[in-house]
Amino acid sequence: MGVSDERALWLASHVMPHEAGLRGWLRRSRQSEFDIDDIVQEAYAKLVTTPDVAAIGNVRAYFYRTAYSVLVSRLRRKSVVSIHSLADIEALQAAVDTITPEDQLMARNALQQLSDVIRRMPEKTQRVFVLSRVSGLSQKEVARQTGFPESTVEKHIAKGFSLLMEAYANGGFEGLATSRSVKQKHGRVHGRADKPGR
Repeated sequence: MGVSDERALWLASHVMPHEAGLRGWLRRSRQSEFDIDDIVQEAYAKLVTTPDVAAIGNVRAYFYRTAYSVLVSRLRRKSVVSIHSLADIEALQAAVDTITPEDQLMARNALQQLSDVIRRMPEKTQRVFVLSRVSGLSQKEVARQTGFPESTVEKHIAKGFSLLMEAYANGGFEGLATSRSVKQKHGRVHGRADKPGR
């Protein structure tokens, strides 16, 4: 099942900022028999298929609870559950509703990196993307405000999504600065510069 552009943007802007915090807990836990990437990816897969994400009030808590359910499910499939495992599960459940200064810092950093991706977009793409996905205007409203044809607006929105997903694929938001630095040294930011009129 593919991921829609809308859901991909929601994941990037609302869920990914909390991924580092979740991974940090998983690293600190004693669940070494479980692969962290597998747990995180399964949690993302569940979020992809969640029917109505707009109804989620606390995304961080929902993300943690989803990972919690994945971990509990895996523990139930084991023949023996250790006391340490039970203690760690209780710690994760408590962490769902507790925002630590470290969590806040990581979330701020991830949001800043997301903002950096948008800021580095070509000027026209950035303008259209912000009006559409940040300000919430329809394509018709964006076209009216920018003077672009709706087909051009649609193209820039798609390009914005592509650049956002490219940045995450190049190491996630935590690795964004490194990937950008390498590309800039080789003069290949976004692969090519926008041609005039696009």
